[in-house]
Amino acid sequence: MFNIICVTISILCGLSFIELLYPNAKNLSNQLYQLAILTTTFLVAIKYYFGPDIMIYVPMYEEIQTPKDLLLRPNPSEYEIGFLIYISICKHWLHCSFWTMTTIITILYFSALHLLIRKLPTLKTFSLFAIIFLQTNLIFFELRQCLAVTLFIFSILCFDKKHYILYALFTASAIITHKSAPIICIISLIGLIIFKFKQENSIFAISILFLFAFITIPLKNLLLTLSDTLPFSTEVLESIQDHLIVERLFQVVFFLYLITSYCVYIYFYKSQKLKTWHIITICGLIIIALFYQYWFFINRLRSYFIPFIAVYTIMLCYNSPNKHLFSKQLAVLIIYCLFFVNLKNLYIGNGNLKSGIAETSTIFQLLNDTEENIKARNIKKAEIFWLTEYQKQE
Repeated sequence: MFNIICVTISILCGLSFIELLYPNAKNLSNQLYQLAILTTTFLVAIKYYFGPDIMIYVPMYEEIQTPKDLLLRPNPSEYEIGFLIYISICKHWLHCSFWTMTTIITILYFSALHLLIRKLPTLKTFSLFAIIFLQTNLIFFELRQCLAVTLFIFSILCFDKKHYILYALFTASAIITHKSAPIICIISLIGLIIFKFKQENSIFAISILFLFAFITIPLKNLLLTLSDTLPFSTEVLESIQDHLIVERLFQVVFFLYLITSYCVYIYFYKSQKLKTWHIITICGLIIIALFYQYWFFINRLRSYFIPFIAVYTIMLCYNSPNKHLFSKQLAVLIIYCLFFVNLKNLYIGNGNLKSGIAETSTIFQLLNDTEENIKARNIKKAEIFWLTEYQKQE
């Protein structure tokens, strides 16, 4: 069984390991990164009617109104208007196929990642590996949120360059693209505003207090009560409540956030260039600390911050004194151990899925089959997955 997710993260793991073996070879590091970013973009882009969410997105794309009708005569929908406008433009103005529409999102996402990662002086490939390792569902299945995360990354990049009008436009676009974006954008904006007018040490101290104060507070009941008072549609409120109901007391991936907490602890590095990444990382850690017990909910929210956390962590470690060398090596070792544990679980989990949803279909299957057959076959797999296997995955 060919699974493109396992192939992608395995290739990135190998390339990042070569990069770590030759830390001082800058030309090799740059070449490895270029190979890694192009290969990953290609592998993600060639997916074709792949994943459980196509059962939602394919009918949505086929039945979407024109942009004019969406704005003038909108039909009630549980989906965000920003994403509906995007797919409507793709279908009715650009005449894109469903695959082309998804590929545009992939290219935009990796373009945003590249603009962020290229700021690193070294370990670009390792940074990409860490991000993709934690974002596989986002980049392969979750089209709406992937587009929202992309817009959020662009907005923070614009803020860092003091292009505040573009920041506002990208932020507004993210907010109307996915229901998880408003809370992320609001918290990040508050953090960035406070950061502009307060001393760094005060922000750091307050953030750490919040981090440790809220990490032990059970928030589910409070948030479920408050959600009824929020100005959201019934569908959005039900989605928020469903995400909060699903709990896990522990996630293996939480180790990565402990590593990041250590990197924030060595805050003494005072580069002015890191200020924006620092505050976004702190905002991300606070949100993760608040909701870490509710894995389904935090898996949505963390996607906005993982690229910034990865880049900031590597930047901070790179510029820290040599006395922290052991801690850096330990952090890298833990990440690779988590990768192999996750890869093993992924293979075992995929083997137990009788629907066949984990078997990847790519654009190259059109050489031997028709689009309609591939679409019908994969939608059937998605239906079986949601009806018989989804609850077991939780």
